[in-house]
Amino acid sequence: MNKGFKNILIVFLLSIAAFSIFKFISIQKEKYELISELDRAKHGIAVLEKEKQNILQEIEKEKDINRKIEQKNTELKKYLKADKTKIISLFIDLKETNQAVEGLSSKISLLKLENETLQQEKERFSQEIEGFKVKLNSINELKKAIKELKKQARKTRLEIKNPVKINKAIEGNRGYLIKNGEQAHSTNLRVEVIPVAK
Repeated sequence: MNKGFKNILIVFLLSIAAFSIFKFISIQKEKYELISELDRAKHGIAVLEKEKQNILQEIEKEKDINRKIEQKNTELKKYLKADKTKIISLFIDLKETNQAVEGLSSKISLLKLENETLQQEKERFSQEIEGFKVKLNSINELKKAIKELKKQARKTRLEIKNPVKINKAIEGNRGYLIKNGEQAHSTNLRVEVIPVAK
């Protein structure tokens, strides 16, 4: 009986030893698997850290780019403001130039009218000069002109000898000068316009 018990005890101990060895092997296997997973996790963490660093660097680059863009925008705003001021100044200059051109156009129109009038007067004077030339070239016409001049001279002398008195009650100064609200010359001065005989 003692021997059977010993055998059972040996079998039991061998079973416990086998189970312990199996369990030890199983635990060692799990340990190696866990170590392998831990290494993979560490490797993954290292990769993620690297990616994180890359992302942070990219973010910094983006921030630098954004800062540069902001600076450019600020400079462009300044340039736009300056350009706007220049454009307003140019519009004012353009308006003034247009006004000056309009004024010059009006003056040119007036000068054209004056030129036309002067041209007409020139033509009239040319005709009168031609008439005078005809008169001066013809003895009879010259005699008539001398007689007309003598007649006008006699008439003028008679008017100087017998001046017509101007009525003071008539409004207006009738040709005499006024100085400080008073008459500057005597009222017996007479001004008469005589047309030139053709």
